[in-house]
Amino acid sequence: MATISDRRSVTRTASMIPIQDVLRVVDSVQASDAGQEAFDAEPLVGVYGLRTFTLDRGTLRPVFDWNGSTAWGDGTCIAECNRGERHQVPADGCTCGVYSFRDLNRLRQQYSQSAAIVGVVALEGRVVEGVSGWRAQAARLVALWERTPGVVHGLPGVKRCGQLEDMVRAYPGLSVAGSSKSGASRYASPWPVLSPTSLSGPVPGPVLLRPVAASPTPSRRQRSVRRTPSGVAIALLGAVISLAIVVFTHGPVVLIGIVVILAIIVGPEFRH
Repeated sequence: MATISDRRSVTRTASMIPIQDVLRVVDSVQASDAGQEAFDAEPLVGVYGLRTFTLDRGTLRPVFDWNGSTAWGDGTCIAECNRGERHQVPADGCTCGVYSFRDLNRLRQQYSQSAAIVGVVALEGRVVEGVSGWRAQAARLVALWERTPGVVHGLPGVKRCGQLEDMVRAYPGLSVAGSSKSGASRYASPWPVLSPTSLSGPVPGPVLLRPVAASPTPSRRQRSVRRTPSGVAIALLGAVISLAIVVFTHGPVVLIGIVVILAIIVGPEFRH
């Protein structure tokens, strides 16, 4: 039976160890062996995730190949911690593990390689659930979609699919658009989730636009009244000049009559 101490030799074989052995490895981890508190085993059956890959002369490779590993060359991957820690993979407080998504759109948004190659992987061993997907101790490729069929060589037993979305829908727990489920792990999370308290400074609330009442359009009568003072001023100026001429020519009696007539004409305008 494989143990934590010899996981590196198991990884070099690039072959998937049986699910029963993986679970026994999880069960056999003790605090004295791992140097930390032991975790409870949570066997999961039928858990699938979505991944994308790069190609090296027809052979699958991880998107980020840090140390030239042979992971995914035969369609399998067994995780080990690159930090050299002797702990169970995936571990709480560490980013180790085989990553996969639940939703195709989320995979497309994050990895441009998914436009050419997408695979469905069966997760084995200890599996940790995150907001966007999973971290697992091991994974095995079960189905593959290629934009150009035949570019990936070998991989016997892996189902080749011509329609990407049909492939995704064929496996439980996976979705094409919109996450089928969001959850936080009991032990760890594959991807960090930003909460309002983790941001620097206060988080602004939504901005609500208050409607501004439109100014009423004045009626024709109101517009005419508003123009009346300027018109009256001009009229009065003309009247004063005319009165001066009349007084000079005809005397004050005629002036009194003219004032009465102007009062009759202009008075109604001011009453409005």
